[in-house]
Amino acid sequence: LDFIAGLVSLAGSFMWIKQNNREIPVFQLKMHGQEKPLLKMVKSALRIKEKIYEYKKESRHYVLLLIRRQSTLEKVIIPSFERLLRGPKRARFKKWRNKFFRMRLKLIKK
Repeated sequence: LDFIAGLVSLAGSFMWIKQNNREIPVFQLKMHGQEKPLLKMVKSALRIKEKIYEYKKESRHYVLLLIRRQSTLEKVIIPSFERLLRGPKRARFKKWRNKFFRMRLKLIKK
C-alpha cells in the first residue's frame, strides 16, 4: 500500500461533486494512458470493482479510476490511506474524510 499511497500523493484527488442537488464524495486516480497496466494493478491490490475509464481526445490520453460508491470509499479507500499519506495530500484527505463522515451522520439522522 505504500507504493499506492505514493501514486495517490502525486495523481490522486479527494473531492466533492454536485449530482442531483447533492454533494457526492469522490476519489479519483488519474494517469497518462500508457499507465493503464499500473492503474489495473492498483485496482487489483485494493480489491475494488469500479471501472477504469479511458479518455482519448486529440493529443490527450489518460486513464481514470473514479470511485463514488459510498461503501467502497468507507471500507477501502479511507482505511487504506488513513495513515499512509503525507504532506499536503494528507491534509486534504483528512478534510475530505471528516466531511464524508459528517455527511454520513446527517443521512443517518434523517
